[in-house]
Amino acid sequence: PPAPPPVPPAPPPLSQLVLECLHFFGCVYDPESHALGWSTAKGGRPVAVLVGRASSPGLATFALQPLLVLDPLDDANNAGKGCYRFCQVQALFRAA
Repeated sequence: PPAPPPVPPAPPPLSQLVLECLHFFGCVYDPESHALGWSTAKGGRPVAVLVGRASSPGLATFALQPLLVLDPLDDANNAGKGCYRFCQVQALFRAA
């Protein structure tokens, strides 16, 4: 008889994903040196990517904005431009 097909691994529980998100944005992500952007390299479907602000000269126009989240529909728009208290949000994430 043929071997049964392999069973795909179970997805991580939602609680683990939330904790990883809190850790990343609270402890790893540095809004002064990172930006959140989008890539369509994997099959044309947009996926979030982390971009270095210093390594991307085109991001200089956003230098004075505290949080940079590139709009996937408009490269000239920073979706995070109004987040002036992001450091307080990070402190809450670290404490969680």
